[in-house]
Amino acid sequence: KKQQNECFYENFFRRYSSNAVFDLSNCQLECIKLNADHNGILRELILNDNALRAFTISNMAYLQKLSLSENFISFVKENSFRNLTNLTHLSLNSNKISQIEPNAFGDLTSLKILDLSSNLIEAIKSFSFADMESLESINLKHNNIKVIESNAFVNLPKLRSILIAINSETSVDTKNVLNNVPLVDYIRFDPKYNFEMNSDISFVSKRGIA
Repeated sequence: KKQQNECFYENFFRRYSSNAVFDLSNCQLECIKLNADHNGILRELILNDNALRAFTISNMAYLQKLSLSENFISFVKENSFRNLTNLTHLSLNSNKISQIEPNAFGDLTSLKILDLSSNLIEAIKSFSFADMESLESINLKHNNIKVIESNAFVNLPKLRSILIAINSETSVDTKNVLNNVPLVDYIRFDPKYNFEMNSDISFVSKRGIA
């Protein structure tokens, strides 16, 4: 295991063969800096249950799955995931995320599944989720969302499922949110204030709230 306060760099991966899956969970890492995968060997990276507050993960062209769950990440800044062109699954659940900058995920053109559940997010601002041409599902449950701006979801042509936990004071521009996600067919507020948008139930129309 790594010692606490130590930062992890990409040089570690150079000794391994192709198609590697690395599980570095519970290693007490506080930061990670990965700027290249020189051998093209890394396919899946699991960094769960560390002490990560800062991270740089970019130019990992072959990386397909990345999990940063159960850390102490407090914000996702613009271009946090630069040139991860083959990443399909990203998990950031169970962190301390309160802010997502516009275009934070803009380089993730192959991403299909994004999990941001169980964080401290209060606002989904305009262009928080934009220009992700492969994205199919976003999980935002178990946050403290109070505002969802009208252009929060833009140019997401394959998006079919959004799960959002809200409270009774949440402000949602329902009409405009739906106009920007044409494949998402319904919005539902259940008794536990779970806000769901999903295309799987075809008989519920965009025209109303179930």
